[in-house]
Formats: sequence, C-alpha cells, structure tokens
Amino acid sequence: MKDVQEDLERRGIKMVVRKGSPDEVAIDAGKDASLVVTDRGYMRPQKMWREKVAREAGCLVTQVESDVVVPVGLASEKPETAARTLRPRIQEYLDDFLVGLTPTKRNPNDM
Repeated sequence: MKDVQEDLERRGIKMVVRKGSPDEVAIDAGKDASLVVTDRGYMRPQKMWREKVAREAGCLVTQVESDVVVPVGLASEKPETAARTLRPRIQEYLDDFLVGLTPTKRNPNDM
C-alpha cells in the first residue's frame, strides 16, 4: 500500500483509506460526487453492498470489471456451477480481449 500511495502521490492523486463496511464507506465517500465507480463482484455479499450503494448514493453508480480478462456477463448469462463449464465460454472471447500492449509516451512523473 505504501508503494501505491507513493506512486499516486507522484502523479498528484490523493489516496484515501477508510475503515468500515464497503457500502457505508462508498456512500459516505461519494456523498458529494456526481459518479461512484465500483469494481464488479459476483458473490452475494458483493452484489448486496453494491445494490445498496446504487440505491442510496444520490448519484450515478457504475461498475467496471477490474479483475477478469473476459467480462463474466459476456461469457455466460447464467450462473455457472463449475469452472469446467465456464472455461470454454471464456476461451471463445480470449482473442478479443488479450491484445498486445503498445508502448506509449511515459509520464515524466514516473521517471
């Protein structure tokens, strides 16, 4: 976390860490926001706190896929009971999502 904080600081981004339940922290942190962005979660507790945030935030709430290669909703519209049934569906889309990275101009603050 210290490394992340230092990297963000060099880029002029403030890092805030709060202790509490995810829904209450997100609602409080976004009380003056025009948009709250969360990562997408598929487990029941994750869905529940995100739904609460969407109801109570007072602004637009959107979710982004943050820890998958292929969006799960694209690979399968129904809950899969085993990885062996989901893997072939994911593999259908891998070529669309696994792309080579093109070098870009480096941020001078990273040097």
